[in-house]
Amino acid sequence: MMIDKKFCFIIICSFVSGVLLTACTAKDPEAEKMAVFEKFMQATQAQTQYQQMMSTIETQTQNRFVSRLRQQYRMFNVITQEKEAKIKAVMEEAQNIFAAKFKSQLYDNITFSDVKGKVYYPVFTKQFNTSELKSFITFYESPAGKKLIAQTPNIMQNTMEIFNRQYGSRLNDLIHSITMEELQKVKPELEKIKNF
Repeated sequence: MMIDKKFCFIIICSFVSGVLLTACTAKDPEAEKMAVFEKFMQATQAQTQYQQMMSTIETQTQNRFVSRLRQQYRMFNVITQEKEAKIKAVMEEAQNIFAAKFKSQLYDNITFSDVKGKVYYPVFTKQFNTSELKSFITFYESPAGKKLIAQTPNIMQNTMEIFNRQYGSRLNDLIHSITMEELQKVKPELEKIKNF
């Protein structure tokens, strides 16, 4: 019995196209992990947590700037009430300018998308697999939800460590740059008032 060449060709083509179709439709585990992670970030309102963290950084940085301004203020030993009022006005204006400038540049330099990809994603995907993340989305009554609660302190610690490694020097440079720029602007005005 002789096998027809056309029949063999059709069988081989069917087999090859089936293999190719299976390969093309197979799920990409990394893409699935990323999609589940994105859904997890939405379910846990991670962007709100990011905004709270950035707000804390803003407050701490403004406090540092005020401290630096106070150091400048201390250069005045004996001054009149009039000079003191002028100095306070100059310092308040500098503080407001610093706060606005720092806030706008902070969010430009450290975006939620960047933090999510460089901080949250490696921490969460190291701690939990895709199946567990799916369970967290449907949430906390499951054993996976209990694991999330138990791991939260470690996650927060690791997040801050990675955040500091990723952005610490950039943040310090940003703070230093804006601080020095604004202090240089204020210093001549303070000197004028001092020598008035």
